[in-house]
Amino acid sequence: MELHERVHRGNQASEILNNELFNEIADGFEAKFIEAIKNTATHEIDKREELFAYYRVAKSFKEQFISTLEDAKLAVKEIEHKSAIERAKEWIRDF
Repeated sequence: MELHERVHRGNQASEILNNELFNEIADGFEAKFIEAIKNTATHEIDKREELFAYYRVAKSFKEQFISTLEDAKLAVKEIEHKSAIERAKEWIRDF
């Protein structure tokens, strides 16, 4: 994927992560699964494991947006680095 596309996707991920409704829903899912886990009886091991798996899926959904945002930050640094190298090459050529 091109650097500029990674930055664009990161901007989109940032918009989503800063969206109040998205966070309310995502955090709500996580909280519901945690509450459901807490409310299982001690002998309901399989049910707790299943609920925990659902919790991890809900958490990983949001983490995917965070990962996309972090990738965009790296892409920005790569763009800046390439730009600095190009400026240095031009300076050397003009010297």
